[in-house]
Amino acid sequence: MALTWKQRKSLLFFSIGFLGSFTTMSAFTLQAVELHNSNQLFTSYSYILLTILLTIIATIVGINISKQC
Repeated sequence: MALTWKQRKSLLFFSIGFLGSFTTMSAFTLQAVELHNSNQLFTSYSYILLTILLTIIATIVGINISKQC
């Protein structure tokens, strides 16, 4: 079964997003571990907590903006 143009574009969009999430998470984890291993514990834990907190806030803001459109 051949994919339509729209299906191919959707597959490409979602596969790039899915694979991109792996590289983003890997970079985040690597940075946190490198900070921790260099004994920058406060910076490491602050980085982890602030990244997660700001991501949650950005998600909530994005959801609220999309509901208004």
